[in-house]
Amino acid sequence: MHTTVAPQDRWFVGLRFSTSRGAVGRHYYVVGDAADAEGAVRTAMRRAAEDYECAARDNAAIDGVEVRRLRWSPLGWAYLCTSDTDAGAPLCRIRGGEAAEA
Repeated sequence: MHTTVAPQDRWFVGLRFSTSRGAVGRHYYVVGDAADAEGAVRTAMRRAAEDYECAARDNAAIDGVEVRRLRWSPLGWAYLCTSDTDAGAPLCRIRGGEAAEA
């Protein structure tokens, strides 16, 4: 019998910025080493401040933040949640280390 252990919950942080052409862009970061949403945002902002990340967004300033909890069900389904009590909507199921669409 094959058993799978669900990965540890993580934070999914989206940082919004406006490009020089006026388009809205977003960079997303998965943060696993933060105790709460504020810590996850701090970690994502530190990552976004790296030279290669600034270059990727043409040095545009961050003008918005979205934070969600990335959770896994015992069956291996990944969920994005807006709070600890939110059941979320399934994104995909992990099968043998590979993602399968929901």
